[in-house]
Amino acid sequence: MQSIDKLKGVPPAYVYTCGFDPLRDVGVEYASKLQEAGVKVTWHHFDSLTHGFLQFAPWSAKAMEATQTVGSDIKREMYRGVS
Repeated sequence: MQSIDKLKGVPPAYVYTCGFDPLRDVGVEYASKLQEAGVKVTWHHFDSLTHGFLQFAPWSAKAMEATQTVGSDIKREMYRGVS
C-alpha cells in the first residue's frame, strides 16, 4: 500500500467495500489513507454484500441498491460541471 505522502494530490476517488469481500481490508485501508492525504473520497461500505456484487443485482435487492448507488456516483461524476 502506498504511503499517505504519495497519495497527496491524486484525483478524487470512489471506493466501494463489502463485508464479505476478501479485499475488504485493503479497500478500507486505501479509502482511509486517501482521506488522511486530503483526497476527496466517496466511500460506500455494503456490509451484507460480497465481492462481485454488481453481477448479482438481478437476483438480490441489496445488490441492486448498491449497484444503483454506484451508478448514481458515476453519473454525478460524469456530469459534474456540465450545464
